[in-house]
Amino acid sequence: PTQQRTPVQTKARRALKGTIPARDKKDGNLYKEAFIQDQTTGLRMLFDATSGLYIGDSVIVNVNGLYLGDYGNFIQMGSDPYVDESGNIRVSGFNMDRQVLKLSAGNPATPGVATIRQIKSTAWLGKLVTLENVQFEDEETGKTWADGLADPPAAANRMLTDCSNNSIIVRTSGYASFANALLPAGKGKITGIVTVFNSDYQLLVRDYSEVELTGDRCGYVPQPPGPPVETLSQN
Repeated sequence: PTQQRTPVQTKARRALKGTIPARDKKDGNLYKEAFIQDQTTGLRMLFDATSGLYIGDSVIVNVNGLYLGDYGNFIQMGSDPYVDESGNIRVSGFNMDRQVLKLSAGNPATPGVATIRQIKSTAWLGKLVTLENVQFEDEETGKTWADGLADPPAAANRMLTDCSNNSIIVRTSGYASFANALLPAGKGKITGIVTVFNSDYQLLVRDYSEVELTGDRCGYVPQPPGPPVETLSQN
């Protein structure tokens, strides 16, 4: 198992400045959280309530007194540490109104374009990315993104692949507005935030409208129509 690192509190008078590429209250796939990103990296922020941030907000975060925690090998920023029911050391949510100052709105959160192999790197963690020429694996055909009908609704992992059989998990909350929608059957592009859980890299969809998997699947060969026939019979 991955060794857990003890959360570290920031006691210096420091601040982070960046743009919000993903946040809660958009399609329900994120909950009491948002991501902040600058030219170098991205970071997950956990809140004690729904954030009130929007994609494209430029913000300054006062990190004095906040903690950096490690859950599933994914660094995230929050408040006081606690131990969950599974014995994991986690950080709780912090008060956004006291720590975050919104500077402006409507700033472009432009995703980087990369391959599945490229984003399986710590350099991509917490960052917004678009994957092109990808599709859900054949075995996922007919499945929904998650199980929103369960009690309580259950998250699910679905495997996304490229035409060279490189794959990555797409993780979706059972509370997402599209949890019970069928996975798209085509190939195309998808945008999301790169995360990791232990050694498993994952993609979180931030906006369902950015799922554009409508093209022909890998290996598709168009078949020209044959000559017409008047009747068919089957033995």
